[in-house]
Amino acid sequence: MNETKPVWPNLFVVGAQKCGTTSIFGHLQKHPEVFVPEMKEPEFFGTSPGAAKILFGEGRCTTREEYLQQYQDASRFHAIGDFSTSYLWDPNVPRKIHEVSPGARIIIMLRDPVMRAQSAYLMLYSRNMETAPTFLEAIERDRDRDKTSWFTSWNYVEAGMYASQVERYIETFGRDQVLVSLFDDLVKNPLDLFLRIARHIGVDPAPFVTMNLTEALNTFRMPRSMLAYRLGRNEQIKRLRQKLIPADVWERMRSGALFYRAGKKPPVDEASRKLLQQIYAPDIIRLEELLGRKMPELRKSWD
Repeated sequence: MNETKPVWPNLFVVGAQKCGTTSIFGHLQKHPEVFVPEMKEPEFFGTSPGAAKILFGEGRCTTREEYLQQYQDASRFHAIGDFSTSYLWDPNVPRKIHEVSPGARIIIMLRDPVMRAQSAYLMLYSRNMETAPTFLEAIERDRDRDKTSWFTSWNYVEAGMYASQVERYIETFGRDQVLVSLFDDLVKNPLDLFLRIARHIGVDPAPFVTMNLTEALNTFRMPRSMLAYRLGRNEQIKRLRQKLIPADVWERMRSGALFYRAGKKPPVDEASRKLLQQIYAPDIIRLEELLGRKMPELRKSWD
């Protein structure tokens, strides 16, 4: 008896974290030629999917069987996606992906690394996963954490060291298979960005023209309670909710005031900004040399 050939993703949006990947996920989800699993960040190829599952509940894949189950209905789609943002930081991931999907298209989203780090801190602090009362203290505490995997440290500084991370993907897949874009592209001209994505992954660009691409997903908000947050992420509750509540109704509930309250993102404090600028300045120069273009958007908060 012939076994069914496994379906592996051929599109990987690998990060960086807090650089617009949730919006990329949400809009690609609407394209008829793109398969997007319900589990946005399966983390299967990363070094710590088990730790991720402990932190976030059911929404991670620790075994090959769990992972491939996410894509068992994807064979008829042209582009099949995995949107795990730890993959950019993790040095082992490009090789692992290449072993099963050598023709994969890679999308990398970057932003000012100082702003990225602060955004990660605010997200974790709002979810009670970070207890440091200030951004600067969070950076200092994280220096002493175990850096061997993504979920044993928050990697506030390390996740913004883009040059070596991007270089690994280019060396593994070649420049033609790696699209590097900026968070600012998503904010200022989302249609142009998604047309470039369409060309990169080989799908019809027309559906993006009719979408509302200006809608920002995963913007800064504070959960009303950790209980509500964890219930919203539980896979069993999620499956039950899908049976009982229409998707459009749930989306209005989820994005409304029931689970979250509005909050204004504070500016980066001066001490943290100066510390991180000194760390990131040489790395950004190296990245610009690697890509052969200037990227002033990565210094957006530096003036």
